[in-house]
Amino acid sequence: MKKCFSLILALMLIISVSFAACKGKDEENNRNTTENTTKAPEGLEGADTQYELVSDENGNMVLVETDSDGVQHEVDENGNRTGKTFTTKPTDNSESGSNNKLPGGNPPVQKGPEDITNKTDNAKATTGSNLTTLPSEKDVVPKTTDKGTPVQFSDKDIATITNLLEVPYLYVHSFENSQRLPIDVATHVACWMAYRNSANSKNFASATIVLDLFNYFAQTVVEFKSKCNGIENTNITYNLSNDTFAISEYESQTHSIQISEVENLGNNNYYKVTAKVKEENDSGCKYKNVVAIIQKNLLDTSLGFSVKALKWS
Repeated sequence: MKKCFSLILALMLIISVSFAACKGKDEENNRNTTENTTKAPEGLEGADTQYELVSDENGNMVLVETDSDGVQHEVDENGNRTGKTFTTKPTDNSESGSNNKLPGGNPPVQKGPEDITNKTDNAKATTGSNLTTLPSEKDVVPKTTDKGTPVQFSDKDIATITNLLEVPYLYVHSFENSQRLPIDVATHVACWMAYRNSANSKNFASATIVLDLFNYFAQTVVEFKSKCNGIENTNITYNLSNDTFAISEYESQTHSIQISEVENLGNNNYYKVTAKVKEENDSGCKYKNVVAIIQKNLLDTSLGFSVKALKWS
């Protein structure tokens, strides 16, 4: 009887959460630096079995029960398991990760000015220290096919951009700024940014990861929290119950780049970066070239740049 009663309560919660999610859908696109989420209850009081609401790979709220190993099993309205499981363990300080773990190891060593060869020195034009500030309605992000004026970048800036473009597995997708940011690319960026900012941690408040992604891309990665657990071959998972991310392993270097040219594309401090790509650690990277659109900004002062578009070839 208790189990039946708890199921009814849980199903009522699903209905109420679904209604709230629909009501808030129109507000989602207005978020800039954070994502809202509805936390699942940690258990239904008086129930013989512990039920929880979690987000599936499509961002839908489903009812699960957790076994003694921490595996979550989806259940139907009668409390019977459907056969679908979730690997995210809904406990505080969880070390859980994806079943499809990528090779762990030592992440890429951050390159400094002394570690790179600056091939932009021959360009006639130089970049100024002042940043252009344009209102959003006048901000036009260039395409990777656009042409600009070759410019000189400092050794420090070339090293920073090199590090940004050597994020492990960054090459899994090409994208233009006009397209929605690929979630699988963002999962690898999230791991890299997390390691860079806090190498000794593997558990992070969701706001930390969301802000890191915003700084890297200079825009919000839409639906990252609701969809990252459905991405194969990633080492980061989202724990809905405590609104945190867990990283199972940091990713080792997969490729290196050598920047050959930087072009000034104008508008809101946009530049086009052309570079050669080399596979590292037998990662399987097949690409030989990359073109990136970057923006010089102050979102993360230790970086000074954000990546707006990538074209691998």
